[in-house]
Amino acid sequence: MSMIRVFCSTLKNMRKSFRLPGLVILSVCLLRSTIVMGETSPTSPESLIDRHAEAMVAFKQHLKTLERQCHASQQPALAKQIKSFYPAPIRDTLFFFRPSDEHLRAPLTPEAEAFLTLRQKHGKFLLNLAEEAAVIGHAGVAISLLYEALYCDGDLAKARQILGQQKWDGKWVSAQKAARLQRGERWSDRFGWLQESNLERYEQGERLFRGRWISEDEDGRRHQQMRNGWRVETDHYEVTTNLSLDAGVELAQKLEDFYTVWSQLFADYYLSPQVLEKRFQQTDAVAVTPKKYKVRYFSNRSEYDLALARIQPGIEGKTLGVYLEKMRTAYFFAPASSNNEEVDLSQITIWHEATHQLFAERIATRNVSGLKNNFWILEGIACFMETLHEVEQGWKLGGPMAGRLPAARVRLERDRFYIPFTEVVSYGARAMLNNPQYRTLYTQAAGQAAFLMTADNGRFRPAAIDYLHRIYRGRAKLGTLASLIGTPLTTLDVEYRNFLFQSAAQ
Repeated sequence: MSMIRVFCSTLKNMRKSFRLPGLVILSVCLLRSTIVMGETSPTSPESLIDRHAEAMVAFKQHLKTLERQCHASQQPALAKQIKSFYPAPIRDTLFFFRPSDEHLRAPLTPEAEAFLTLRQKHGKFLLNLAEEAAVIGHAGVAISLLYEALYCDGDLAKARQILGQQKWDGKWVSAQKAARLQRGERWSDRFGWLQESNLERYEQGERLFRGRWISEDEDGRRHQQMRNGWRVETDHYEVTTNLSLDAGVELAQKLEDFYTVWSQLFADYYLSPQVLEKRFQQTDAVAVTPKKYKVRYFSNRSEYDLALARIQPGIEGKTLGVYLEKMRTAYFFAPASSNNEEVDLSQITIWHEATHQLFAERIATRNVSGLKNNFWILEGIACFMETLHEVEQGWKLGGPMAGRLPAARVRLERDRFYIPFTEVVSYGARAMLNNPQYRTLYTQAAGQAAFLMTADNGRFRPAAIDYLHRIYRGRAKLGTLASLIGTPLTTLDVEYRNFLFQSAAQ
């Protein structure tokens, strides 16, 4: 499902005959406000859906025609690229687009030129839709449409500027990166940000430490302790590690990708209509110093456990990674290559804890570690985000066999384990984490969160995001979920069961 289809899911009960053809676009589905029946103005939600659907049909028809022309002119690579331009739809799966850099390469054939022209035209159309979505206050729709527009045409200046980017040497970069580039720094995928004049010596194995050049081995010895660890900064993260500089850079880049996906999916969580409108009106990118999300990445589990024991006694040995609210820091360690469980779970643990961190720190929030109720969704949504995977067009999230969803089916069908929504919303942090069946509870929470985020083309997703917002702001009560969904929780129990087994069957 891509972000525009969430929009259509909200309308499903009101317009049951409506279906977006082909791909489910996530953008137009993240609605939090009620859609008014009969509203047919050019800027109404229904109008956005209809125009997006019509344009998508025409665009795909042009792509098919162009694909045939590429085969006829012996251009199989370009034909393949055109065929896979939009990902094939997968039930209960969300797709997120990565901005394209195709504009940096000149087309070599008339067919490649035609492909670029089609994309540019469609990108401009999507940008116009994004601006309309911003006018009516739908942040999730607007931000996701921006990314889809930039996937089609990465050189859309207005879209880049809205996202806070500017051009540097022909490439679009964030305002923060532009400021570093102006200071003579350059980014390396191995070393992070360096003065350009130092890059060659780094590549030859030298390292700059406190004003003097030393060997790579000596540099490693000087960073063995976390207090002297390498510090890697990106636009949004500050990663400190005593594993290696390369490892810190790799983790920081992964977290930046995660930030991009989270920011698309949960735009309605952190962007008010007023801030959204202001962002869409900006015409230049201002270099600011955004808050950095702090991450500490230990070289092994022993060091990780020892550090946590000092901060929160009793937690050592029980986690593969953790986000601590009181420290406003996420903690991870490099898995031992001989420990298959650590290796297998390392990446999903990072996604899980990074989710907690962004929800807790992206806006002003209450401390949720002591919640008296509604705690389940905080863990459930983090489990849902564990399913993130990179794909050709960007990233995908969810799916009928992804993450803990298969285990949730087993627990329900074979083990007959199920706690109804009416009861699970009453669970606070202590009740859930101290439950002797907490692992099974997590599995169910993962399934229920996936249900709210993807079932029926994302029909419940706007309410789920609003639910999260109210919890983190300290405004949720026992009846909040039912009120936002507009359906008795007992009905949700039935729909959840249907979701689990229908998605598996299909």
